[in-house]
Amino acid sequence: GEHDFLLLFRDAVRQGFPRPKHFSCPPLLGSGPEFMEFCGTELAHTQVMRSGFERYPFVWTALFDLYSGFCFDFEIARRLFDELSKGNAVSRTTMISGCARPGKMSNALLLFDEMPERDVSSWGVVIAGCIQTGLF
Repeated sequence: GEHDFLLLFRDAVRQGFPRPKHFSCPPLLGSGPEFMEFCGTELAHTQVMRSGFERYPFVWTALFDLYSGFCFDFEIARRLFDELSKGNAVSRTTMISGCARPGKMSNALLLFDEMPERDVSSWGVVIAGCIQTGLF
């Protein structure tokens, strides 16, 4: 499972195998609670930045998802979004999805209102969030 991937990744780094590539970050960051227990969100974020992987959209989208969806830290997720993203539909929809929960839906709606163009995915996330939080 995902935990096995984390152990394999850790062992490879410890044994001096070639440095991880940017495409290994999203599965690690997407491991959620297991990942946070394993090495901590802040450490993962630091490693991504130190490695220069934040320049890859799918890596910073995974970081947004980690902070907004698993850590429930909208402030850090929003700061990352403002600093790293170019405001594309995928990153905005990821942020909206992370906020679409009770107590945070107003943040999701704010992000949705700021979207220059909305697609089927962003509409679906907002509608699902409104239904789940009782706003619909």
